Amino acid sequence: MSIGMPTMNLASLNSPLGSASMTYMRKRSSDENDVLSSNKRQFSPASLSSAGLTSTFGPNSAELIGVDPTYVPVVRKRKSVLVIYVRFQGENIYRAIYLEHLTVSDLVSKLGQRLEMQTVAAEVEVVRRTRKGLTVKVDDGMVGQLEDEQDMEVECSFASDTGALTIYLHY
Repeated sequence: MSIGMPTMNLASLNSPLGSASMTYMRKRSSDENDVLSSNKRQFSPASLSSAGLTSTFGPNSAELIGVDPTYVPVVRKRKSVLVIYVRFQGENIYRAIYLEHLTVSDLVSKLGQRLEMQTVAAEVEVVRRTRKGLTVKVDDGMVGQLEDEQDMEVECSFASDTGALTIYLHY
C-alpha cells in the first residue's frame, strides 16, 4: 500500500460541524476494501459535540445520537410533468398551470380550475391559433409536444345554444 498526497476535504469548510479536515488518499490494493475517499466526510467526537450531537464509535461504524432514525421524508403526492404559463383574456398576469399528464383532458381540467368554472360544459374543444393565423384542433400529441414553461394566452368561448365550450390557445 502506498500513501498519496494529502487532500483537503472542502465539503467541511462550509459545514457547521467544524473546520476543514485532512484525509489521505490511499491507492486501492487488491486485498484492501477500506479505502478512504475524499467524498466521505469524517467526523470526530469533538466536531459532533460542538453541533449538539453525541456519538458512539465502533470499529467499523459511527452511531449518531439525537437523530430520529424513524424519520421518513414526505414525498409529494402529485408530480407535474409540464408547467405552462397562461394569461386569460382581460388579465395582465400569467398564471402557472401544472400538468400531471400530457393529455387534453388534464389541460382542460387545470384550466377549468384556474377559471373557477363550477360546471364543465357538455362538449369542450381546445383549439390553437398560431401566429400565422392557422386554427388547429389540439390533441394529446400536441400537448405532449408543448415546451416546459411555454407561455400562451387563453380565450374561452361558450355557445349557450349547444352548451359547447371552446378554449382558444394563442402561442
